[in-house]
Amino acid sequence: MLSKPAEAALLKTLEEPPPHVVFVLATTDPQKVSETIRSRTQHLQFHLLPMHDLDEHVRWVIKDSNLKVSEAAIAQVLTQGGGSARDTLSALELVAAGGGEADEQLSPDEFVEAIIDRDPGRALGATAAAIQRGADPRMLAEEIVRQLRECFLSLMAPDLVQLPEQRKIQVGDQARRMGASTVVRAIEVLGEILIEMRHAPDARLLIEVALVKLTSVNNANDNSSLIARVERLEAGITRDASAPIVRPAPINATTGKVQLGGKATVAVAAPSAGPLSDEQLVAQWADVVSGFKALARAVFSAVSAVSCIDGVLTVSAPNDAHQRKAQEHVVAVEAQLTSITGRKITIAFSAPTAKPSAAAPARAKAPVATDEQIAEAVFEDVDPSQLTSAPTTKSTTTSSVEEQLAKAFPGSKLVEKPKKK
Repeated sequence: MLSKPAEAALLKTLEEPPPHVVFVLATTDPQKVSETIRSRTQHLQFHLLPMHDLDEHVRWVIKDSNLKVSEAAIAQVLTQGGGSARDTLSALELVAAGGGEADEQLSPDEFVEAIIDRDPGRALGATAAAIQRGADPRMLAEEIVRQLRECFLSLMAPDLVQLPEQRKIQVGDQARRMGASTVVRAIEVLGEILIEMRHAPDARLLIEVALVKLTSVNNANDNSSLIARVERLEAGITRDASAPIVRPAPINATTGKVQLGGKATVAVAAPSAGPLSDEQLVAQWADVVSGFKALARAVFSAVSAVSCIDGVLTVSAPNDAHQRKAQEHVVAVEAQLTSITGRKITIAFSAPTAKPSAAAPARAKAPVATDEQIAEAVFEDVDPSQLTSAPTTKSTTTSSVEEQLAKAFPGSKLVEKPKKK
């Protein structure tokens, strides 16, 4: 960018330009240009090109320059360009200088498929293979986030996806199998570790922990993971429980042998399940409560689900005070239940019932005397022979003040006040 003196000198020339001179200024950071200069220029903003236009342009450049570039390398160039003609041509120059073949890079599809299949071993094996090939953990995380962003756009705005046609179809299929909530959660988790990697002593450990968190079935209890689980159930992504699922072992990038990651493991598929019904919501109430926010989870952990009929969930609190505390969070909890089940859920409280402890047996009620029994006990005849005299005790009369002072001050004498003459 120009310095302040240079901007002042250029401004004078711009205000009174020679008749044969036309100034064309180009920058990728227009907000850093002086406002005075910007007010005296016409702005033309360049936008990203459609992918099919870039494809035609790249093929024309290859033909015009007599280059030998494979189809895989062309697809890689278009993906790296991301719609920018300058970045695409720069990537084409690098590919042409390297012999016209695509670089042997680990595709982010391995990580996306591991997230879809909930396979931590596959994700860790792909991470090890990528790092063995020289990939930086931060660059690897950015590549996965870029792939997840394309999946997100495929679900929300397919027209904004800047990928070749065949690649766009593949990414769209991955996005539909993954679900919007899973894609968003994966982007959030990886985005957080990208920030932490700046000061982390071991960036590889961060990305491995994040991938395990995203691929493990029972590792997340937050609201987004529960929504993702419901979406997977509704989409019918289930496996045949009768046949075990054999996970392929990762392939060593150097030797090509199945060594990295150990032997292939066999995982037993979970039984198929459908959307949560009213009965399942009551039966799985403890799991649902674990996905609430911290304060609501603490309050509703002691609240039990009684029944759920036609979208009305009846719950019971241990006492009136606890019920009043739980009613303060009803609106937020109803919203979470609605987002989890996909239908409107309303919470109704039943009368609190204190449950007696099973360990301590109930005590028998003490007999209560009636008024007649009390009167008989008071006015019954008393035998004089049964009466005894009260014991005689030493008189407890209060001693005089002089005696108390003498006891308090041993050796003292009482001196009488002399009489006045």
